[in-house]
Amino acid sequence: MLPRWCSKDGEDIAPTLEWDGVPDDAVELAVVCADPDAPNGTFLHWLVSSLPPSVDRIDHGEAPGRAVESRNDFGEYGWSGPMPPVGDAAHRYFFHVFASNRPLNLGAESGLDELYRALADSEVARGTIVGLYQR
Repeated sequence: MLPRWCSKDGEDIAPTLEWDGVPDDAVELAVVCADPDAPNGTFLHWLVSSLPPSVDRIDHGEAPGRAVESRNDFGEYGWSGPMPPVGDAAHRYFFHVFASNRPLNLGAESGLDELYRALADSEVARGTIVGLYQR
C-alpha cells in the first residue's frame, strides 16, 4: 500500500524508489508511475526522463540533477499522487524504470506515447513495482 502522504489526500510527495542491475549499454533511464485502473483509462502520475544510468534511486519528493519531469495527467509537472474515486477498489500504481541504449530526447511536454515510441527500438531493460492506494 502506498502511504497517504504520497497521495493527493496527503502531502502529495513521490515515494523513494531504488533499483539496480542497469545494463552496461544503458545511456539514459526514465521512471514512470501510471494507474491503469483509472475510470477513463491509464492515468499518468509521473514521468521522469534524462536520468543518467549511474542513478540508482530517487529520494522521496526529489528528481535528481538534470532530470526532466514531464506534465502528468493532472496537468502538473512532476509527481502528482494517487486520487482514485472514493469507494473504488484499490487502484494499482505501476512504477516502471526503463533503461535505454540511446538518449530519449523527451521534454517537459512529453507523455507516455512519446516515451514508448522512443523506447521502441532502444529499451534494454525494465523494472516494475506496483503500489496500491484506496480512498
